Amino acid sequence: MNWGDELWDRYDSVVSQVSQSTRELDSWYGNFFKERSKIENDYARSLRKLIKTYTPKEKKKNREDESTQTSGFRLILQELGYQAGQHELLADSYGKDCSKAIDDRLKEVKIEMKKNKKEAESIEKNLNQSYKSLDSTKQKYQKGSFRT
Repeated sequence: MNWGDELWDRYDSVVSQVSQSTRELDSWYGNFFKERSKIENDYARSLRKLIKTYTPKEKKKNREDESTQTSGFRLILQELGYQAGQHELLADSYGKDCSKAIDDRLKEVKIEMKKNKKEAESIEKNLNQSYKSLDSTKQKYQKGSFRT
C-alpha cells in the first residue's frame, strides 16, 4: 500500500476538518483579537483618564519652582502617558492588522476550498464515467466471449 491509498476515499473527512478549522479561525481567534483590542483600548483610555485626574494643577507658571516630589510625580505621569500610547498602538494592531490578516486568510482558504471542491467533483465525475465505461466494456467482452 502506497502513501495516500488510505486517503483516496477520505475527501469528505478532510473537507470537514478544514471547514471546522476555518470556522474556528473566524469565530474563536478572530473574536479573541477583537476582544483583546477592546481591552487594550479600554485600558489605554483608563490610563489617560488617570493621568488627567492626577496631573498637578499648574498654578505656578515656572516649573522650576515646584518641589522635586511634584516634578518626579509629573515624570511618572508622563511615562504612564507613554504606556497608554503603547496600549493604544496594541489595540490598533490587534483590531486592524490581526483582524485583517485573519480575514485575508479566511478568504484564501474559502477560495482554495471552492477550487478543490470543483476539482474533486470533476475527478469524481471522471471516475464514475470510467467505471461506466469499464462496465460497458466488460459486458461487451462477456457477450462476445459467450458467442464463440
